[in-house]
Amino acid sequence: MTDSRAGWSARDRIRAVLGVAFVVIQVCICVVQLTRPRPARFGWQMYSGMGGAVQYHVVDADGRDHDIELQHYVAFPRYELQGEERAVTPLVCRDYPGAKGMRFEYVDRPTLFMPCDASARPSR
Repeated sequence: MTDSRAGWSARDRIRAVLGVAFVVIQVCICVVQLTRPRPARFGWQMYSGMGGAVQYHVVDADGRDHDIELQHYVAFPRYELQGEERAVTPLVCRDYPGAKGMRFEYVDRPTLFMPCDASARPSR
C-alpha cells in the first residue's frame, strides 16, 4: 500500500519556510551586530563588553566624590537593569555617615545623582 499523502503539503512547506526564515533572521541580526562597536544592541555579547559601564561615587558633605565598589552591596551588579540606584543608595548612605548622596556615571546615558534623603527625588 502506498500513502496517498506522500511528500509535504502546502501547509507544511509554509511552516518550514517561516521557521527557517525566522532562524536566519535571528542569526543574521546578531552576526551583523558583531561587526559594530561593543556592546551592540541585539549582539551576542550583550553587556559582556561593558567593562566600567557605570562608575559609582559617594558624595560627601563637602561635595567631594569617593569611588566605591558596588560589589560590596550587590553580588553581581547588572548594568542593564533599571532601578539599582533606588535600591543601593540607602544602603550606601547608611554606611557613609554625612554623605549627601550617590552619583552614578554611565557610559551611554546622563549622570544621575541620588540624594541620601529618601524623600528627595533623583536629579540628572
